[in-house]
Amino acid sequence: MRFTTDVLTRRAGAVVTRTNYFVNDNQHMATCAFTDLGLGSFTVDVTDARIVLANNGSTHSWTANWAFNRTAGYGPPRFRTMPTA
Repeated sequence: MRFTTDVLTRRAGAVVTRTNYFVNDNQHMATCAFTDLGLGSFTVDVTDARIVLANNGSTHSWTANWAFNRTAGYGPPRFRTMPTA
């Protein structure tokens, strides 16, 4: 995989390109773009995803997109202070 950012993580604006990736001699290719929606939520857009089947088989292609919305757990943990006697 190749990332367009300086670290190998999902972050706003990152584009990930899968290159030279094979499973059972079938080549998998795709480009994924991540968009930060804030507060831990993000979208993933997959363009030009393809599986090229081995031995000059057919090619299957598709596009996809997902939205991941964080509903809880964002930010530092909140600790409850216990009353003192």
